[in-house]
Amino acid sequence: MKEVLKNYFKINKKNLQTGMFTIAAIDGYRTAFTFSEIFNRTDQSEVLIVDEKHSERDGKFSLYAPGDFFSDRALKAISEIRFEHK
Repeated sequence: MKEVLKNYFKINKKNLQTGMFTIAAIDGYRTAFTFSEIFNRTDQSEVLIVDEKHSERDGKFSLYAPGDFFSDRALKAISEIRFEHK
């Protein structure tokens, strides 16, 4: 995910401290990540966007967070990614 988003967002103090991403799937499920979780990781557990080759069931892109103990923030068929900060 970092590689996909790095060209669109600056890594600066404000974004690292208050930035939030909300990622939505076509079924309405949403998940959230802080800017720092995406761009400031030191544990080699990067958040992944996986190209599913446009599977009928899973859509074009899925999201997987390997650093999470449970897969609560995994998504299939990403429909949008939103960014906000204070």
